[in-house]
Amino acid sequence: MAEIALLSNQSSSLYASSTSSGGADQSSYIYDMKQSGVNKFTEKFIRTPINSPSFGGNCQVEIPAFGILKQLVLKTTIEYTLNTAVSTPTIAKALFAELIDQVALKNSSRELQVVYGDCIKYLVYNLGASESKKWRLVGKDDLFLADPNVLTADAAAACARPRNRYGDVKTGTATHTIDVYTILPFSMFPKFGSDHATPMKNLFNTRFMERISLDIKYNPRVKALVGGAANHAGTAQAFSTEPTIKTAELISQFDIIQSKSLAAIEAANYSLSQPLAMVLGNWNKHRNTFTATAGQNTPEIQLFNTDLCHSMLITVKKVNTEAQLFNLTKGINLQSTNSNTAAGQEQMVAFARFTEGYGQTKIGVGAADAACVAETGGEDAATYIKAHSNPLPYTNKHSIPHDETRNITGIGNFGAGLTNALDLGAGVSRPGADHMTVSSIKLTSAGRELYRADNHLEALYLGNSDMRGSCWFDDAGGRVGEDADLQDQNGCSQYNMYLVKFGDDDNLDAIRGMLSLKNLNSVKLELTVDNCAAGGTYEVNVFVRKYSAISIEASSGRISTAVST
Repeated sequence: MAEIALLSNQSSSLYASSTSSGGADQSSYIYDMKQSGVNKFTEKFIRTPINSPSFGGNCQVEIPAFGILKQLVLKTTIEYTLNTAVSTPTIAKALFAELIDQVALKNSSRELQVVYGDCIKYLVYNLGASESKKWRLVGKDDLFLADPNVLTADAAAACARPRNRYGDVKTGTATHTIDVYTILPFSMFPKFGSDHATPMKNLFNTRFMERISLDIKYNPRVKALVGGAANHAGTAQAFSTEPTIKTAELISQFDIIQSKSLAAIEAANYSLSQPLAMVLGNWNKHRNTFTATAGQNTPEIQLFNTDLCHSMLITVKKVNTEAQLFNLTKGINLQSTNSNTAAGQEQMVAFARFTEGYGQTKIGVGAADAACVAETGGEDAATYIKAHSNPLPYTNKHSIPHDETRNITGIGNFGAGLTNALDLGAGVSRPGADHMTVSSIKLTSAGRELYRADNHLEALYLGNSDMRGSCWFDDAGGRVGEDADLQDQNGCSQYNMYLVKFGDDDNLDAIRGMLSLKNLNSVKLELTVDNCAAGGTYEVNVFVRKYSAISIEASSGRISTAVST
């Protein structure tokens, strides 16, 4: 059979002409031993304790000078104590990023690079669902929140357990800790700015350069976790004392290369006659706030910037007080399940799980409970509860609708006026998953249009990363049939991060595609933001990702940053 086919193929004039000059490509079948790499050992867990970490505070740590710096991970241990009443605190989604205001890589007092919390989240998510999964798991990206009866570790007490009872969110009246690992995605590291084909070329040789350090600024505590009332040992759903960052440490990874090979590498990279010049990436942040009218708003932000821009990352969030966030916690704590099947016991209290979009569902227990009999169509109540414990699916998307008007038991009457609704938390979404929907983006210079996306789908999916779109969305923890499946009742999600892109790819170690802002006049960004709460304060954050250059002198290891843009 094969012989007949081969003879027939030989008669093809098209094939014959294609192989007449250079012959057929046989290289895929010719064995070629690949060149061996250098003699090295990877140190994965070089731990450096960080002194005096605190919510809303700054702390510094020096990076060890062990060898070729390959990775930096910040480990943060949060400690909180619940009072005498069992309750569930509100803990941010994407906790690894919400903890962080910014982290700056410095040499002496000179800033080499900086990454912000939203930038860390974007860069981790943009790895894709498979590659980012480990960083999302160790970074506590999607901790499950529900009322304490759902989260309890007591097998006899809980009758609904969507996740394992040994999860990170603890509701007991004790002191609890959460370990959070944050990958620091500086642009010299593989997959965060270095070319995928040559991921090691931009790594810093800490043995050959001046000492470098990190300046870490944590966000205020309310960005990470919130109770249901002001901190007090005797108040229901409150923390007994102010939660703290118990400890923090830097976990560094180094390639330690055998001396002879390392000397050859250093000789090739460094010269006494001229310094080693490197192109890297960096971020600048622009923040603007506006007071919203109900529904759709059109904020504008002026960009005063002279950078050589690779891309712009845009996020919009509601600015919430802790008092407003208290009511989101109270809503999460409304009882949605009960293992007690005695007469008169309620399975779901009124408005349980309204933060997930459910209505005024209330299910009773006991044969004499008329509401339960009506709900079950005459089925024995105790049997119904055991067999159909909490049939409503858990979404883990918690919010208070921006247009809420109901009188919610245990929280308040949202229909009693605009100010009252705002004070009660109208428009509040779970921190970390609170990025608003932007339905149009326009970037102009002196009135001339540079970029325009006419709707949310174009802005989020088509404009992001060479039309790969939001490559993380299929990992949203459930069926995603449409964009709305990712959003809460305010249209918010942790994924609403909009990229205006000018670079050819995600690499910043070579200038390929750019927008020079130096000679552009009156650069303005115009947005349309949906689903705003009337009277609420919202912030627009624009992170300009730019090309930058540094040089390292061979004689002294001194690092200099270029001022040219």
